[in-house]
Amino acid sequence: MFNVLMVSIGGPETFLRLYRDRDAEFAEGPEVATVFQALADARVMTEGSNAQEWNIAARMVIEGQAGGQIMGDWVQGEFTQAGLAAGEDFTCLLGLGEHEYIAAAGDAFYFPLIEDPAVVEAQDNVARVILDPATQVAFTAAKGALPVRRDVELQDPTPCMQAGIEALQAGQVVDSVNSLVSPDTLGQITDLVVEFLADPDFSVEESQAEFAQIIATAD
Repeated sequence: MFNVLMVSIGGPETFLRLYRDRDAEFAEGPEVATVFQALADARVMTEGSNAQEWNIAARMVIEGQAGGQIMGDWVQGEFTQAGLAAGEDFTCLLGLGEHEYIAAAGDAFYFPLIEDPAVVEAQDNVARVILDPATQVAFTAAKGALPVRRDVELQDPTPCMQAGIEALQAGQVVDSVNSLVSPDTLGQITDLVVEFLADPDFSVEESQAEFAQIIATAD
């Protein structure tokens, strides 16, 4: 949620200046203060929900216990399984309606280096099936995420998928924070945000100062 706010409220330039350029002085400034104030507003809005897992948050939305959640496009699969229709029962708002960017990230498959020709052939077959356009179309329809191939024509894309495709085609994409900073740095930021959300007495000013210190030593 914090990094989505960083892109959507702060803007992609703010996001990259922090995580790519590691600008600690900028992290102390007014642009980032706006993001932390938005996080403080989210803290008030989520009070009492205590949803620590994304699927629990999705269930809260489905059952009418919450108005929305911040999540990747794959969450559509959860809503679809619950019998809800995209564009009718739920919709998506890229960048919270401010900066309509998406973060590029995904799962990867790795094969061990094997000399046995039969095993190599089997690995090639698995890769071929995964990347086959028909597989990509079927998988995307079930999961809701965008296909990894740009030459795949989706059948009846949902409004959420269409919005993601348009953002991708327009170049409105930022790198995932996972590819910009180390797991250690990301863990420090996560710990800070968790503490902030759990403690209503943790001020915006104090949390921003700690965040700037993390950026100053980020790797």
